[in-house]
Amino acid sequence: MAVSRKGMAALLYLFQVSDLFAAERISDTTLKSYVTDKAPSIQSLSLGSSSIGTGLSQFENKFSSAVFAETHLSESDNPEESSWVKQQAIGWRKNFSFGLSSTVSYAYRYERLSDFLPPGFAGQKVYVPTVGIGIGIDLWKNFLGRYDDYDREILKRELERSELFKRLESHRFHMNLRQLYWMMAVQKQRVSVFRELVANSRRAYEEMRARRRDNVADRGAVANMAANLATTEGNYHSAKIQANALEKEFKVLLPELRGKRIEITANYSQIKRAVNDSVSCAKSMGRLPNVPLDMTEFDDLAQKIEEAFAANRDKLSAYDRMDVNLSVEAASQPFAQEQTAYTALLSVNIPLGGLSRTESLLIRDARMKANIEQSNIYSQLSAVQQQISSNFQLLDTAVKSYRRGIAEQEKAFTSSQRKLRQGRISVLDYITQQTNVLSSRLNMLQIEEQILSGILGYFSVFNQSSCSFNRK
Repeated sequence: MAVSRKGMAALLYLFQVSDLFAAERISDTTLKSYVTDKAPSIQSLSLGSSSIGTGLSQFENKFSSAVFAETHLSESDNPEESSWVKQQAIGWRKNFSFGLSSTVSYAYRYERLSDFLPPGFAGQKVYVPTVGIGIGIDLWKNFLGRYDDYDREILKRELERSELFKRLESHRFHMNLRQLYWMMAVQKQRVSVFRELVANSRRAYEEMRARRRDNVADRGAVANMAANLATTEGNYHSAKIQANALEKEFKVLLPELRGKRIEITANYSQIKRAVNDSVSCAKSMGRLPNVPLDMTEFDDLAQKIEEAFAANRDKLSAYDRMDVNLSVEAASQPFAQEQTAYTALLSVNIPLGGLSRTESLLIRDARMKANIEQSNIYSQLSAVQQQISSNFQLLDTAVKSYRRGIAEQEKAFTSSQRKLRQGRISVLDYITQQTNVLSSRLNMLQIEEQILSGILGYFSVFNQSSCSFNRK
């Protein structure tokens, strides 16, 4: 059967829409596969580390060999001078990492001599080849390349620090994704509970209207049920909006998921299991008397900051040193006897006044900056550890209380179901008890969400924790 162009276009459109809103099933264990350079946050971290590595490569390129070539041409109308001179040179140049530089070159000078020279020379064209060797050495500030070593050490320390920072922030990004994931899982359960509450409120409203028709209830009672239904429906729609906002935030972190519908695989049983694991971990961590530095790499980052400062301080300490440089050049004409020339140059540059104070200020500022960064790290570690020691005991108590309360309410609700079948209670009383159970579940979900977000925030700092929930 032939298919028209319009029909084919419609089919293609349907396929495109189907792909656009395809579901992406995500679980807690698969989240780590999304922590790649496709994520803008990881790209930014990689760029920072890469730029320092590029800077180190550029620094090492200073010590690579180079070939050079030069050409110089001059003419003159003065009869006492050569009418034209052509000079060309080609050579090899290299700076060494131990404070030495060398040059080897071959040059020639081709010229027409002045007519004022003695007979036999006047107006002659002369070709003069020259082989030259030059050596330069720093005798003080960069003696044996020590000043270059300072720069190299600074870049190496910064690179190590940047790579560790990238690893720590990548783990933090993973924990942020997990926080959003469990928030979305809890929100999905919250939407489900609100849906049941709306159904209960609608049934209660219809029951009250029936009572009104039977002259058992007045208009005020019906209006009250109508208001309760409207409020519950508003809460339901608000919960759905919040779920959409969480999904949008998730897609901002992972742009590769744009155009896809995210499907969270975690059910309530998995949420309860995750909460139990979190509480168990929090209890063991909260009992520690001190900040567990063996469970984090942030103290290693503080050490890298100290090492980077030490390397920078060594360089700054040479800020006011004098420069002493020696250069030696030798040039000779091939195949000529006693046609060799030597040149030696010793240069000394001694800074006068002000540099010692500037050096002290630079070192002081670098020390202050390192101290601030280290203080922020240790303050964060202390605050996070203190939070888990204090808050989680309260949250654990709240969880146990809510679970006991919900269990008792569910027992009472089961009894109400039996009484309703026996006609011993009204439908309205039955709906009220069911609503109480659902409301308690909402409160429980709020506590569980706080527990999961709190422990994952803890893991974002104490990334070496041995808790099983940290190893997803």
